[in-house]
Order: sequence, then structure tokens, then C-alpha cells
Amino acid sequence: MYKIIFLFSIAFLISSMLWAQKEDDFFLTMRGDTLYGKIRLDSKSNTIIFWYQGDKLTFHASTIESFGIYKKGKYRTFKTIQNDEKKEVFVEVLTEGTLNLYRYDTTGDKRYNKEDNFRYFICEDDTVIMRVTPRSYKRVLKICLKDKPHLLARRIEYQDIPKIVEAYNDLTYLTGQ
Repeated sequence: MYKIIFLFSIAFLISSMLWAQKEDDFFLTMRGDTLYGKIRLDSKSNTIIFWYQGDKLTFHASTIESFGIYKKGKYRTFKTIQNDEKKEVFVEVLTEGTLNLYRYDTTGDKRYNKEDNFRYFICEDDTVIMRVTPRSYKRVLKICLKDKPHLLARRIEYQDIPKIVEAYNDLTYLTGQ
């Protein structure tokens, strides 16, 4: 009887510790270590500030594989990619599947207008990543969705890209193509 109570108590403690970590931000280092704490993303310098066990640590995009920020009851996941200039940057993962779609925050990036808040990056795998701009998105989507052109049959706007890529991934998953 004591053994059952002891095992139940251990199981409860482990699950409560995991639950506590669930609401923490996290990041995955290039060595495969996952650390939990609080993260503040600095898009301008491509770094994150991480508070871990009372210490304040700064990490650059080249040293982190991915991280998640917990806010308003859900995670926003970010990863490091090489942009079109071969510079390592943090991007938010919007959807992954047959096509991966990432969002890059252009705030503070001198290459972009003040009105531009973000750019998309799209790819089949992370080796050939295409930048998607408000001027190029129709052409890029035609290339990426050539086997499902009906997704582009209606009028689309730049902000519709995540929905279209998600629909494409759902269709390719369901049809196995």
C-alpha cells in the first residue's frame, strides 16, 4: 500500500514539474540542450535575452536552433535560418509541412521601409529558402503551388499567404502528394 502511494506521489510530482515548465519560454541550443526560463527577443540585433536560474544570458541567432515564447496561453515558436543574404536570423514558424512558412520581423532592419513590419520566407526544406515580398508573393506562390493552382484562383493578398500555405500543406498531406 505504501509503495503504491509512494509511486503515485512521484508520478504526481513529475507531472506537476512538467506542467510548471509548460508555461515557461524555452530554447534549444545547437548542442541539443533545452533550457527553460524567460526570453525577450531583440529582432534588431538578432539576439535573445534569456533569464535562467537568476542569470541574464544573451544568445545570437547562430548559437540557437529554435526557441518558444509562451504568451497569452500559447507558444510562438521561432527558429534560426539563413536568409537570402546568408545571414542567420530568427524567424517565427507559421507552418511546417510540405512547404514551410516563416515570418521575419523587419522592425529595426535598415533594409526595409518603416511601413514594412515583416517578410515571409517559404521553402520545401531549409536549404533553398525564398524571400516573399509584397511585390513578389504572387510569382513565388505560383512557383511553389504549381501542382495545386486552384488555391490561387481567387484574389489573394499578401496577408493571405499563411492560410494558403496551410491549405496547401493540408491538401498534400491528405492526398499523399
